[in-house]
Amino acid sequence: MQAINIFIEMIEQRNLQDHERSIFQRMHRSVVVLNNMFNSLLDVSKLDSNFSTTESHFSLSQVVSNLRHTFEDLCQQKKLGLIFKGEERSVRGDPHLTEQILRNLLANAVQYTDSGEIVITFRSEAGCLVFSVADSGCGIPAEDLSLVFNEFYRSEHSRSRYDGLGLGLSIVKRIVKKIDGQCTVQSVVGKGSTFTIHTPYRVSSDKAQQPLNSGVTSNAAASASAANELAPCIGIIENDPSLREAYCQYFLQKGYQVYLIPHQEDAFFKFLLDLPKLQFILSDFRLGERDGIYFIQKLREEFNDDIPACILTADTSPKHLELFNAHNIDVLYKPIDIKEIAAFVVVAMQQADTSTQA
Repeated sequence: MQAINIFIEMIEQRNLQDHERSIFQRMHRSVVVLNNMFNSLLDVSKLDSNFSTTESHFSLSQVVSNLRHTFEDLCQQKKLGLIFKGEERSVRGDPHLTEQILRNLLANAVQYTDSGEIVITFRSEAGCLVFSVADSGCGIPAEDLSLVFNEFYRSEHSRSRYDGLGLGLSIVKRIVKKIDGQCTVQSVVGKGSTFTIHTPYRVSSDKAQQPLNSGVTSNAAASASAANELAPCIGIIENDPSLREAYCQYFLQKGYQVYLIPHQEDAFFKFLLDLPKLQFILSDFRLGERDGIYFIQKLREEFNDDIPACILTADTSPKHLELFNAHNIDVLYKPIDIKEIAAFVVVAMQQADTSTQA
């Protein structure tokens, strides 16, 4: 699935004949449905694994940037407005779970909205982060409001018109319970729904700065462009031939210098002799006798630098997540849109540059 995602992203639709483009678009929609199914099931698996939450300082603007990158194209395809309201703040909490809640609420809003707009609002109440996702979609009947957070539940009001597994809101409910938050929903049939999440995450008391809706997309695009102009070196460690080739072609297209690093130890250490300094390492986790952590650590030792690195895996074990955190290695879960991976790489390299300059 991961390789299919990347190769589909690389196809130039404007080069296709009309009938070919129609077939491609249907294929793409089917792959999106499969991705959503896999991601939902993976989320449920992670939540069932009794993982522990983490806390760190994160900025709302970064959360907004990540969400915009994922959902802007989907909203444009449906001609929906995507609006973020609120002001930049620093928050103390779990950024990954915050984003996961928002991704599920946004995916739900996009799915059940055919016209109008989706508005995401951030605010502070009693010093804690509160956010809401409001849509102008089909709405939820009053008798279904107490049921929409149940696993696999889909209202008869919308079941015949929209696809879905009925897992997104149940995942939101589980995460909100995990962080000791609260979730409420208000809805009017035919007019839309608003989901509001109250979190225990403390918001900084510093004076608010620029609005969240200003300049997020253009800044991200400028960052990506700057990264491409500098032709950064990215090392890829992957034992699946089709996926390795997909990563290679995609990042070469984006202007990176790509180095396909072997995962057999003898070949790996020979490869190190001519390998230039890397700006980022992208690795699978399970690589035969050794794992991705081993090779990432060896590369860092070779260059005496804590090179930013990410492991791509479908393994949701909390034990492994703790292991990645202990080695300062980020993790993304397959299947994932290659654009999200590319955006993650750009941000990680930016943060590494900022840290070095500081």
